[in-house]
Amino acid sequence: MEHTSQPQGVCPKLMRFDINDGVISGIQFVGGCPGNLTGISLLAEGKPALEVAKLLKGVKCGQKKSSCPAELSKAIYKVLKEEKEALKTAKPPTKTPSAKTSSTKTPAPKAPKAAAVKTPKASSGPKAKAKSPKAR
Repeated sequence: MEHTSQPQGVCPKLMRFDINDGVISGIQFVGGCPGNLTGISLLAEGKPALEVAKLLKGVKCGQKKSSCPAELSKAIYKVLKEEKEALKTAKPPTKTPSAKTSSTKTPAPKAPKAAAVKTPKASSGPKAKAKSPKAR
């Protein structure tokens, strides 16, 4: 899926990249230093997105507070966080109904268990009464 980001405090006006199955590809910068940005794109292409984000985090460009690599890192972290949150939101409801459906499909085994529980209760009553007089 293609993601876009507007970097702050650096030359490029826009960054585009894809992250599929945790792997980054198709990195493009609009504006900035073509040689350096092409180099960053080629070096990061096909690598795990988290690994790229970790490597580029905190890189400075001269006196600036950030850099093109650092801004790419921030954008990657943001996308990975959003994807992780989306998975958390999407997976539990999907798994929970499946588990509930499985439980709902198994009432037949539960019914005999309930019947088995009733039988011991009935038999434990007389046994308990029989034991009480013997204990005294």
